[in-house]
Amino acid sequence: MAGTATRETVVVKVGGSCLDDLAPEWWDALAALVAPTGAKLVVVHGWSKMLAGAAPDGQPDFIVDKHGFRSRYTTPAVLEEIERVAAGLRERIAELLRARGLSARAVSGAGERLLRAELRRNMWWVGDDLVELTNLVGPVRSVDGARLGELLHGADALVVSPLAVADGHPRVNTDADRAAAALAGAAGARRLALVMEAPAILADGEPVSRATRADLRDLAAHAKGGMAKKLRAVEEAFAAGVEAVAVGNGLPGDLLRGDAGTLIAAAATARAEG
Repeated sequence: MAGTATRETVVVKVGGSCLDDLAPEWWDALAALVAPTGAKLVVVHGWSKMLAGAAPDGQPDFIVDKHGFRSRYTTPAVLEEIERVAAGLRERIAELLRARGLSARAVSGAGERLLRAELRRNMWWVGDDLVELTNLVGPVRSVDGARLGELLHGADALVVSPLAVADGHPRVNTDADRAAAALAGAAGARRLALVMEAPAILADGEPVSRATRADLRDLAAHAKGGMAKKLRAVEEAFAAGVEAVAVGNGLPGDLLRGDAGTLIAAAATARAEG
């Protein structure tokens, strides 16, 4: 789709940790990104707070990879629970947008074969034995840009559950921030917002209002938990051609203008717009 879109596409990822706390005014502001401008909107959602699936006894709830990035250990049973939760969330978000006058489609990234991920081997100690885990989770490696264009055609907004296909697997779990970055690149989007529970990125305990791509290494040195993976998603968005990424909690337009959260520009001369 990159290079063929006639209208701007804005990508917004909404974290599962904050989704239930977003007020009606927030959704009004999200719809306002599209309604008066004619832009297209892609919303990617998380599900962290809503997921009730549990790992089998003796196996981990989360896996930490060699980069220190944590992901949910996804057994087939956990994946079933993710699919159930995701189906409800994407329809709920689509209905919120439809209620504000937008035509919205709700899809699974796996069901539409929109997202393709890479599965990696994970080993874990069970007693005295090192065993390979059946872990159905991996990073997004590609987006079907043609399919993305088809899904956006005739719709104002597309709501995507970040499930993906992988070699030999019709459905796998993947990271929502990195999926949003990949979708932004495939859509030719200039702007991406990663909406989370925390108000902004912190450095030495203080919120960072603005930064550039050159600052990512320093920001990562202060990052803890999921923030490190979020910053990885920011770098992947820039590598895919996105010009500005907003990270934090606030009205979507405020985030994308740099009036709330942390606005990170690909270059020092990049300009944010409302």
